[in-house]
This record gives sequence, structure tokens and C-alpha cells, in this order.
Amino acid sequence: LERVASGSIALRSLVASGLAFRDSVLALYPLILERDDKVPGHVDLVLSPAMKTAVGGLATQHVNLQHYRRLVRLSRDGQTDIVMFDRQNAHRPHTRWTPCEHVEWLLFEVENDVTIWPKQVSVAEKMMCGNGSHHAVVQ
Repeated sequence: LERVASGSIALRSLVASGLAFRDSVLALYPLILERDDKVPGHVDLVLSPAMKTAVGGLATQHVNLQHYRRLVRLSRDGQTDIVMFDRQNAHRPHTRWTPCEHVEWLLFEVENDVTIWPKQVSVAEKMMCGNGSHHAVVQ
């Protein structure tokens, strides 16, 4: 840390803002998707099931933090976004689905700073449980 902080102004700014560490943590999240415990191009990087659980838990808390940051941001905007604040506040992350069952959804939330709402979960589940060879159309 001291070595990085004593470097260029850009690096010092990254460290001061917390982005240097944020990026390194975000780099861990895709590792929980690896089904065979191998990361392409990194033969020596292996996550045990316990580590995958820990990283998944960290990603879940990251989504919760993003949700609360959105609420704070919307509350600061005053009456302009009162409707959006109420909608965000009514929808807590992961109420209709389990992150360990849908890791891709969890990573989608983290990467896009969104919360998947219950209605979206219902639509996704209907589309995923299609009737064999028939296509599912959900409106």
C-alpha cells in the first residue's frame, strides 16, 4: 500500500478513493462461476468450495451496500425522486431468489448496480421453465 501510495498522482488518487481495492475485490466475483475450479489462463488459481461461498457472501453484501447507496442518493435528491425512493425502499435484494442458486444474477446485480425485483424474478423463472420444445412468451 505504501509503495502504491508513493507512486503517481493517479495511483494515489485511486488508493485515496478506495477504487484500487474495489477493483481488486470485483475481480474475485467471476471466480465463483467457475464450475471446475479452474480459471482460464490462471492454472494455479483455484478456489475451494468454502472460498467460493465466502466470495459469494461478499458479493451479496456488495449488492446490499449498492442498494442502500441508491436509497441515500435518492433521499438526497428530495421530492424529485420520492416515487423512485419509495419503489427502491419497497424492494429488498434477494427476497424472491437465492444468490447461490443464481450466481449469474448476483454478478449481474453487482456489475450493473441494480436490484432484481420480484416481478423480474417471476418472469425469468417462467422463461427458464419452458415447456420442453415450446418457446415461452411472458408479458
